[in-house]
Amino acid sequence: MLVGFVVACVTQRELEDALDQDDDGFGDMEAGGDDCDDGRPEVFPGAPEQCGDGLDNNCDGMVDDLGVGNVAWFPDTDGDGFGRDAGVRFACPEWPDAKAGGWSRESMDCDDTDATVFPGAFELCDGLDNDCNANVDDGGHVATTPDGQTHDAVIDGVIAAILGDQPLSLCDGVHPLANATLRSGERLTLQGIGASRVTLEGGPAMFTVIGGELVLRDLTLRGTGSGTLISTASATDASTIDIADSLLRDAGIALQLTSVRPQTVVLVNTEVRSNGSGLADQSALRTSGILAFSMSGGVVAGNEGDRGGAFAYDVGAAGAGDASVAFTDTEFRGNTANGRGGALFADFAPGNVGTDLSLQGVTLTSNDAGTEGGALHLDGKVSLEGVEVVENTADVGAGLFVAGGSWTVDGASRVVRNAARVSSGGAHVEPGAVLALNGADFGVGFDDNQPSDLRTEGGADAVLGAATIATCTSTGCSQ
Repeated sequence: MLVGFVVACVTQRELEDALDQDDDGFGDMEAGGDDCDDGRPEVFPGAPEQCGDGLDNNCDGMVDDLGVGNVAWFPDTDGDGFGRDAGVRFACPEWPDAKAGGWSRESMDCDDTDATVFPGAFELCDGLDNDCNANVDDGGHVATTPDGQTHDAVIDGVIAAILGDQPLSLCDGVHPLANATLRSGERLTLQGIGASRVTLEGGPAMFTVIGGELVLRDLTLRGTGSGTLISTASATDASTIDIADSLLRDAGIALQLTSVRPQTVVLVNTEVRSNGSGLADQSALRTSGILAFSMSGGVVAGNEGDRGGAFAYDVGAAGAGDASVAFTDTEFRGNTANGRGGALFADFAPGNVGTDLSLQGVTLTSNDAGTEGGALHLDGKVSLEGVEVVENTADVGAGLFVAGGSWTVDGASRVVRNAARVSSGGAHVEPGAVLALNGADFGVGFDDNQPSDLRTEGGADAVLGAATIATCTSTGCSQ
């Protein structure tokens, strides 16, 4: 019995020795031990991490971390070279994880989600504390470019931005600007920090676009009660105007888009308010010529013109040209015209080829025309989808004045509670024009139009009612 016991003890020691090949006191992990590299005595659980040897000395799954001579590494989420203090860890100067990105030896980034914000950064006009000195947009300048140029006058910044082909950021406040000119091949981008915080003010002409591309974001353009905010009237080449999240107000004409050259205009979530004075050839958005115009979202309210209080396309202003005009999810409210088209006026004929105007999800309320078309006075190919025409007024055709061409109005559209001072509260159709109603609601009872939905050329009133499916001309409607 004694001999057998001794043999068993020797065998156990031999097994332990076999598990720890490098004699560091820890057995091979593959044999059930804790040593992640049993061929190196400097590698075992709890061993001091040696910086720069490329080994996971302490078997914690990380190489060269927490070693002798280690340094602080800070999480750098935005990759601007500066990390945030929270989450710091200590590792070797050559820590491989740091080389892969996401860490920095520099700290005190006050916003680690924005690469333009870090200690010593250029202070931009963006509503942020770029240099992390606890002050927003400090420095006394009114405009900056991404390369760190600062300007004490917007016009100086505009010139520098055009020459350097880089955006110009505008600081809080009201800044004067007049007679800024954009030429063919040039691009100008102006970036504000909110239409309620940044205003450019001036006249009689704020921007003259001879060619090139003008981009405006998050700011207000305010006129002096007359003049023009943006004009393409003198353009000698194609031009593009792109405006978003902005406000155009208090000018004679907000946008004068009357070039004989191709014009592309895009407005997104932009408001157009209190422009025009009812003088001849004035409208908040005055257009003609070769035009691709779209507006989505936004409000067009309280504007006044001689025809088209809010928007006018007039073939006579710059000669015939192809035009495509689209409004989507836009509200027209309280606009007035001394003559025709309280909200929108368009004369696409004669001579225009491929012209059309579409309204989708648009609301037209409380607009007034002195003569015809309280909401709409349009001649051309017109499409209304999901459009609300409510409580507009005019002498004739308080809701829709179908001046020419072919119109279609879908079943999701409503023409209700419009009041004509003479006739045709809902719609008026001129000779030669066609109005196709595909289920449109012209109201009954309280919602009815006054004094009638439609009056024919012969003087008879037509009652259209709800869910109307009919084709109407100047002589009446056939279902």
